[in-house]
Amino acid sequence: MRDAGIRLLFADLRDDLSRFHLLHYGARMDGFLVSGHNCGTHWLRFMLSAAIAHRLSLPPPQRSSGPLSDGAGDTIAYTQITTTASALTSATPLPAPVLSNTTSANVVLTAPATKFITQDAKLRLEKAGCIIYKDASANKGGVTSSSLEVLASLSFDDKGFMYFGTGNPSPFPGTEKFPWGSSRPGPNLYTDSMVKLNAKTGKLEWYYQVTPHDLYDWDFQDPPILTEIGGKQVAIGAGKSGLVVAVDAETGKLVWKTPVGKHNGHDDDGLLAMRGETSKLPKQATVWPGILGGVIAPMAASQTTLFVPVVNHPLIVENGVEIGEGEEIGGEMVALDIATGKEEWSAKYEAPAFGAPVAVNDMVFFATYDGVVHGLDAAGGNEVWTEELPAGSNSGMTAYGNSLIVPAGLPLAEGQTPALVAYSLGG
Repeated sequence: MRDAGIRLLFADLRDDLSRFHLLHYGARMDGFLVSGHNCGTHWLRFMLSAAIAHRLSLPPPQRSSGPLSDGAGDTIAYTQITTTASALTSATPLPAPVLSNTTSANVVLTAPATKFITQDAKLRLEKAGCIIYKDASANKGGVTSSSLEVLASLSFDDKGFMYFGTGNPSPFPGTEKFPWGSSRPGPNLYTDSMVKLNAKTGKLEWYYQVTPHDLYDWDFQDPPILTEIGGKQVAIGAGKSGLVVAVDAETGKLVWKTPVGKHNGHDDDGLLAMRGETSKLPKQATVWPGILGGVIAPMAASQTTLFVPVVNHPLIVENGVEIGEGEEIGGEMVALDIATGKEEWSAKYEAPAFGAPVAVNDMVFFATYDGVVHGLDAAGGNEVWTEELPAGSNSGMTAYGNSLIVPAGLPLAEGQTPALVAYSLGG
């Protein structure tokens, strides 16, 4: 094992963070609870950067006209910075969640999306014919509706377009009266999709639906990664279906699609239900991936390789009505060739990878739920460096300057203490 040149900088910012009231899957600020894997991460990223700046005497993140609203009329611009010679750098402020309903002219925004958009963006979206809901439940009323949610940030190109993934339809898998989603016939556009909109007008440019008539809560929620393949811009997304998809950013046509993690033959159950072929569906089955499986956290990328955090966790379905979680759970880090989608390597772990990785130079870093930080050789997936955190982690990490910043907020065992840990990269 070679020396990764990583050393501990600090492992306790509780005094700095206490005033932010960090929570298990989100953060409370100004009396507003941000829940869910990704929405909480947005606030967490800002709060961590503010606390780090306080401890390290760095300039704090600046309030500006960026896309994150703090609910008080001001906005917060956050930039994730990766120090790298070969890795792609991210310098895009986190944007507002947006989702599309079944008419191409409209956009539906639900809480917490309305908490994250600027007033200017809100007015422009409303002028373009958007529908603004104060509560996400307003878009789920009854057995005939499909819920539409965006659970992560958007991506923007330099041509004025935005790209995002959407959540699953409901009810899932169905009700006693309407099993297998029969109360919502058809593919349920534009759920479980990657969507491209004109950022100024909200006009739908294209969509690519990954799981038509989804039965298993397979959100396609990850923020798309915009990159190039053979001189053409592509958008790459992933979600809880355990499918990673690259589409042509201009046309929305599929370039490649790759399953990651554990699958066991149920990827097309939604299509069978949509076609009325319910006799081919199981009365009872264990389905991989499950409700909390597949790709939950955002991916990372270098110029040639995509790094995909995977949760292997099944669901149990009965009679197209009842659904629950299975017991087995584990994790993987999977590397895919950006150009082809071909798997380059996969590293398996006993604990799931609920947090986003970060690619730095020739390594990729991520944390597993059991509170272990892993540093892998990006080329082959060999573990170069590992370190135990003072508590478990279900959060992404970031590289800032020469520091790797890792939140450990889940005390899973006696004696564990939540902390924010920083490591020095390269010596």
